[in-house]
Amino acid sequence: MKPALHSTSLPSPKQNHRFVALDSWRGLCACAVALFHFNSTSHLYSLPFRQGSYLFVDFFFVLSGFVIFAGYQAKLTQGFGVGRFLILRFGRLYPLHFALLLAFLATNFLRLIPAFSGYSAYRPFTAPGETPPYVFSNLLLIHSLGIHDRLSLNDPSWSVSVEFYTYIFFAIALTVLRERIKWLILTLLLLSPLFLAVLSPHYMDTTFRFGFIRCLFGFSAGALCWILFERYQKLGDAKFPSPRLCSTIEICLVAMVIGFVTVAGSSAMTLLAPFLFSFTVFVFAMERGLISRFLKRPVFVLLGLLSYSIYMDHMFIKRKLFDSGAMVLSHLLHVSLTTNVNGGEWIGTSAWQGDLFSLIYLVIVIAASYVTFNVIEEPCRVWFRSLAPSRAPLMAKAAAQVAGD
Repeated sequence: MKPALHSTSLPSPKQNHRFVALDSWRGLCACAVALFHFNSTSHLYSLPFRQGSYLFVDFFFVLSGFVIFAGYQAKLTQGFGVGRFLILRFGRLYPLHFALLLAFLATNFLRLIPAFSGYSAYRPFTAPGETPPYVFSNLLLIHSLGIHDRLSLNDPSWSVSVEFYTYIFFAIALTVLRERIKWLILTLLLLSPLFLAVLSPHYMDTTFRFGFIRCLFGFSAGALCWILFERYQKLGDAKFPSPRLCSTIEICLVAMVIGFVTVAGSSAMTLLAPFLFSFTVFVFAMERGLISRFLKRPVFVLLGLLSYSIYMDHMFIKRKLFDSGAMVLSHLLHVSLTTNVNGGEWIGTSAWQGDLFSLIYLVIVIAASYVTFNVIEEPCRVWFRSLAPSRAPLMAKAAAQVAGD
């Protein structure tokens, strides 16, 4: 049930509420990450905002902590069951990860054909990050827990690896600590940035090495955000800001996020990202401002629905369709579609051509994500729900309606 924009109250913590504006945020952030990985000669490529868009992965972690605590904090302390929770989360994350892993492995065999490899001979599973140990660690979802020295296969899946084990950590912690979980959260919010400040050369810009700490940091910020938001909901109506004030705050926050991502780079400033994003989540969870209303338009709602597929699909499309496609066309048709920049091949031979390819790329990613959502994500999520032991079916149904499940 969605509250009216000018409602004087917020949805009760006990209501089955989907945070539509936050879903749309996640969709836009997924598109930003997809464009961050697309090397092209476009005008967009050199913009500092695009170069800092990797930080939107931290928005995912914060939002994940918020919605998981919104949907499961009370349930896990009331006997929902850690195993049942993990089956549901595994069914949410793993099927699409597995499908993309199979797709990457399948293309290794395509490269045995000279026309696809560009060389006269190629041995599959020998390229860096694609050898058997990387394949097995990807299958076990442990490939970004500090056991390798590089990203592998579907690069964005590093965050899926660390997020699943963050779920395990917090599910067990909630069942043991219950109401004392807030002290663990505060401890993690203190120690995680200190750890990254001391040991991570590029602070928050870390993946396979300290990605788990990065995820714990963002997830903890999101969890605390939910705890504070839940208490805020219980205040009297007079404490809630007016829609006009909320609109002003939302506009300022969007400007702050854009400015922060633009200037943070890989500096120590990036350690502030989870705090800024958690405040953003807090404000947009109220859904009382002008931008929240704008984000509830169908196109943004669709992007939110497809956000996980967009995030997981884009690297395969970028590498196998655009990068490899440009190489194959250049080899077969003797037409150059790339520009060599600092030893790398960028899509496009001019800025405007790069802009066009970037747009086509994003449209294809969204279209492919629509397919993978309907063919893989949603059917597998429903199937795994049926596998979860069900002592309280209505509880599982309620949890499924929370954004991010």
